[in-house]
Amino acid sequence: AVALLVLAFLLVVFLAYARPFVATPTATAALQPEDGVRIADRPSWYELIPVREDPSGENIKPTIGLMFTPGARIDSRAYAHVLRPLAEAGYLVVVLKEPFGFSLLDADRGSKVLDLHPEITTWVVGGHSLGGTTAATLADRDERVKGLALFASYPADNVVRTDLEAVSISGTADGFATPEDIEASRGKLPPNTSYVVINGAVHSSFGDYGDQSGDGTATIARSAAQSEITT
Repeated sequence: AVALLVLAFLLVVFLAYARPFVATPTATAALQPEDGVRIADRPSWYELIPVREDPSGENIKPTIGLMFTPGARIDSRAYAHVLRPLAEAGYLVVVLKEPFGFSLLDADRGSKVLDLHPEITTWVVGGHSLGGTTAATLADRDERVKGLALFASYPADNVVRTDLEAVSISGTADGFATPEDIEASRGKLPPNTSYVVINGAVHSSFGDYGDQSGDGTATIARSAAQSEITT
């Protein structure tokens, strides 16, 4: 009985800790089906799907897609606002919903999404924080992935694929993926990786979920930082 009580207590503590940072109204507003974007809300991910027609009125299906993995304990909807411009530009955007907010608990989910979209001939995978670490592992092992986009993130191990196009976007005031962390991880990424540094951005600048305890102090507005991220 004592063991069960301890187990129950630990479970409650874990669930309380795992409760995600909730997406703000700015993020949830980006999940409205308008302005040439359709929303598909699936049990394990959601999709921002471009709606476009050619001059004859035929639907133009996207052939390039981004699959994005949220950071740990962050509501997957929190990235809708910063990623929606990609869908408006004609790309399929898939954002994973991770179990208990931890991508490492189901690292194969990304491969399953790729399997279900054979019409996408070019995939870029990306993620924020821990989600980027998971995305880097997938990009290194799956030849269908041609690009990697890291938001305030870095790989856990060396990325050995030399044909992979990679970009690392980070903030100078990030309290978690610090500038020193990003610099130290350069050797783990392909030599041709592009590095984008946003002056004054913090860890929570990369999504719309409020502030995080332990993060740095932003000296750039979230909207301005996200405009640079999207560009």
